[in-house]
Amino acid sequence: MAQTSADAALEYAQELVANGQLEPALEPLQVAVEGFEKDGEPFGLIIALKVLSETHRDLGQLDPALAAISQAYEVFVRTKPEAEQVGDFATEIGSIYAQMGELNESRRWYSEGLKEYKTHHRPADIAHNLLCLAGLARQSSTHDAAIALLQQARDALAPVSEEHGVQLCSVLLALSHSQLDAGAVQEAIASCHEATSIAQELHRPELLAESYQNLALAHAQANNVAQALESIEQALHIYENSGLHEQAEFAQLIQAKLKDNT
Repeated sequence: MAQTSADAALEYAQELVANGQLEPALEPLQVAVEGFEKDGEPFGLIIALKVLSETHRDLGQLDPALAAISQAYEVFVRTKPEAEQVGDFATEIGSIYAQMGELNESRRWYSEGLKEYKTHHRPADIAHNLLCLAGLARQSSTHDAAIALLQQARDALAPVSEEHGVQLCSVLLALSHSQLDAGAVQEAIASCHEATSIAQELHRPELLAESYQNLALAHAQANNVAQALESIEQALHIYENSGLHEQAEFAQLIQAKLKDNT
């Protein structure tokens, strides 16, 4: 293996990864990294480090995954700082930090990725990072901040809603949750209605059912029990007809709780 070129080592490692042989892929990946470093080939090095990071992460080895993607980011910024993919690497770092429970570092790197996405006018990726940042805000119980971030995500997707309707629907559902957390019930109901309309247009039953389920929760919080029951029954009907049994079971629990409170 020591005499194998960096390109061949990387190719071999990628074959191993594709076949699910993650542990055996680590050694040739390290050979590829060292080879590209020695040869002064930054883009080969970036690819090898990215694959190495992903492989470590899939194995649940977060510290070496973080080290590899961080090195890849540094090489990318040094070699081609204007490349739009720089934001992807920053976002990946933020994702690993989030998985590690390091919320402040995660916030920092998601924000760095967001800045890059804004520079390169990538609305879907802008919305993705705003959604991630909102999730971090919810974990910190800063509901107003989460709402503001999700509203920005919604606004970023609005001009490209035909192309990214599924993502917009997901943002609206997340927004409704944050609005309920903050006690903004009528706003949550409005977000659910908007999500319902989009899901119907997209013919996405799983999103439509989730939208009705969120709407049921919002009506329940507003003490609109009859409307809450109607909405959860619609959600349950869609889940059952779509074969989404696990989701249907959860909807049944909500339905039973609503009936207990009537």
